[in-house]
Amino acid sequence: MVSLQGDLISGSDYHSLEVTFHKVAFRTAVVGDTDGIVTVEVECHPLWDATNGLLTAVAKCSQDNIG
Repeated sequence: MVSLQGDLISGSDYHSLEVTFHKVAFRTAVVGDTDGIVTVEVECHPLWDATNGLLTAVAKCSQDNIG
C-alpha cells in the first residue's frame, strides 16, 4: 500500500490518496542508511489478483465529482 496525506480539509479529514496493490512480485530489495535511519529501496512488479484485480485506489479531497 502507498498512502499520501495532504492539507486538512475540515475536522479530522485530510486530502489523501491510498493505493493498494493486491499482489506483487518483489524484484529487488536494497537495505541502506540515510543519516542513521534504515532505508529500504524496493522494486516490485504488480500482479493480477483473481479476487481483487490489480489495485484499489481511494482519494479524498474537498472537490466533489472530479473522479
